[in-house]
Amino acid sequence: MSDATIVRIAAQVEWKVAHDPATGTYVGTCESLNLNAAGDTMQDFVECANEAKAVLFDILISSGEFEAFLQERGWSYTGQIDKTPRVDIPFSIEQTGRLGDLVAHA
Repeated sequence: MSDATIVRIAAQVEWKVAHDPATGTYVGTCESLNLNAAGDTMQDFVECANEAKAVLFDILISSGEFEAFLQERGWSYTGQIDKTPRVDIPFSIEQTGRLGDLVAHA
């Protein structure tokens, strides 16, 4: 059993995911976290997205920027920040038909 404290973020983020027919991979973006992820299957994609999220929050916590990151987005959290918390943020997946739908247009 892990000794990590669970920190829960009061927010809901969305991953937009598309299947790339040329490579067979699933590719996705999460604008609110500014993250990308990919996987050979949808399950692989979800695992990659979770790993990307964990790395992001580890960096934010170790650099002391975690609370500012949340405040900028209007989010709050419960739990205690220690050296190795596991951060939980609910997310949904919206499957889009085209890779081009993942790119924000200026």
